[in-house]
Amino acid sequence: MPSRPWLRPLLIVAAIVGIIFGLARINQAMRLNHLASAPTEVLHQELQSRPDDVDLLYHLAYKHLKSGENEEAFQLMQRLVRLQPQSVNAWYGLARCAAPAGHALETVEAYRRVLALDPKNKRARLALGQVYAQAGLYTDAVREYDLARDTMLAASYGDTFPRCLLRRGRLQEAWDLAQLSVAMNLKQEDIFLVIEELGHRLKREAEAEALLRKRLNLTPQYPEPVLRHAMARLLLAQSEAPEALPTAEVMLRALIDREETPNGESFYYLGRTLMARQRWREAQAPLERAVQLKPGYREALEALREVYTRQGDRERAARLQARLARLDRPDASLQRLRAAARARPEDREAQIALVRALQEKGLYGEAAEVCETFLERHSQDAAMVALRDDCRYRALTALSRRGRLRMEADPVTPAATP
Repeated sequence: MPSRPWLRPLLIVAAIVGIIFGLARINQAMRLNHLASAPTEVLHQELQSRPDDVDLLYHLAYKHLKSGENEEAFQLMQRLVRLQPQSVNAWYGLARCAAPAGHALETVEAYRRVLALDPKNKRARLALGQVYAQAGLYTDAVREYDLARDTMLAASYGDTFPRCLLRRGRLQEAWDLAQLSVAMNLKQEDIFLVIEELGHRLKREAEAEALLRKRLNLTPQYPEPVLRHAMARLLLAQSEAPEALPTAEVMLRALIDREETPNGESFYYLGRTLMARQRWREAQAPLERAVQLKPGYREALEALREVYTRQGDRERAARLQARLARLDRPDASLQRLRAAARARPEDREAQIALVRALQEKGLYGEAAEVCETFLERHSQDAAMVALRDDCRYRALTALSRRGRLRMEADPVTPAATP
């Protein structure tokens, strides 16, 4: 066997390098364990001597986030992205900390930076869409949903994207995605309100009712008035079915008996159910109670006016008509502008007049949607684009003023350091 004098030194060097890398991994593991287990106060003391330690900033921010100290987490993540502006994890962490702190504009910007660095990041794209949805920017939310192309992940966001698709008129897609959301998580309540509305719009009330009935049967000990009101609306829509109205009446009476605080909507839907069964005199009392609990409840006032009219009580019906007219006055001009914009979709001035009125009312999301609808046909209108962008900014600013944003159910522990 030929002599290889160089082999032994090479093996020694390789062994030394292996030991060095092994020790480094052990040291890193011990350090990460320390960062995960050390009290927040200890980590803050360490940060004073190592203000640019990215691992320390990252873990400390998530510790504050997990403890509900959202503003502190946000400020630490801001320091981190200044140190590592090309880190996807740092920008994603900033978005996750900015949202619960109520910083909508910063959340949007952080997710955009994530997508600039990692365009295929579907979770960041859908999380950005979720922020837009909360601001009423449904077109922007649906755009992110379309770009993500991941219905399973989108369904995990509950009612967010089915509701946005519904608002954009994509009803069948909304129904399919809502069904998927229900199959993934039957604990979320809002998705069933979307299903109820889609049931009416698609004439699929019986299917929607079956889904709500299943949800309600899962927790019979919990009244869940919102879902039971939705169920009542679906049953009323199927009034020709023999058992629909009796079922609604029994359910609503049981709900009213269980409610610790009287609910105007429960009394209203009971009154509506009795009206549908032609029991006008019995319907009067629950409707009067609904109006007493919610004096500006338009639907209850209209139903009670009809009950009085059916019973020949013209005087009280006239008083309710005058009351309804007073309710109409503040919004009459806005309703006229909405009607004009719908009647003349190509009339740019009519659309702008509606947008300005909506802005005055603080309805920035709706104003942005009016702009988006016009831009679908006139994409080169620079002035309308600028107006849309202004509405978008105002909508996100208003969302920030409302406080904590609802975000996807991510773990609030760092998956990896930047």
